[in-house]
Amino acid sequence: MNRHCTYKQTVELVKKLKSQGKFIGIRTTYMVGFPGETKKDYLTLLKFIIKNKLTNVGFFAYSREPGTEAYNFDNQIDEATKNRRLVWLVRWQKRMHRKIAKENHLGKTYKVICEGFDKERNMYVGRSEYQAPEIDTSIYFTSDKPLKVGEFYDVKINKLSDYDIEGERL
Repeated sequence: MNRHCTYKQTVELVKKLKSQGKFIGIRTTYMVGFPGETKKDYLTLLKFIIKNKLTNVGFFAYSREPGTEAYNFDNQIDEATKNRRLVWLVRWQKRMHRKIAKENHLGKTYKVICEGFDKERNMYVGRSEYQAPEIDTSIYFTSDKPLKVGEFYDVKINKLSDYDIEGERL
């Protein structure tokens, strides 16, 4: 894919970031099924995700688009293989997210920007500095007093779900 960074360099960068002594949210997105991707390549990615416990990870399958250089590459990966690999990566990341959230968020207090009120959950919804809008997980939280959208509030995390985090305003 014409990346100019090696696997080893990526591992070293993650180690360096995590060695800072405090929680650092790392987000990235991976594509599976690029032409020429081998089972070994895929398993290397899976092992990397499991070992490095990245905070927010997204996945998508390569889509063959006319007019792109990769459209004419040999060794196109069939749709079933791409989809199977994608499903497994998502499953593993879901497991990793639970572990990461439990280790790094449960019981902690974050400054959260209030983005609105979720009527279905009957809770406010917002994000901490570790979460990208419209991409990453959200923090749902309760408050005894009405809150203003766009304001920051201290929220203590007291519950975890598959992807989202719940808490209460302090």
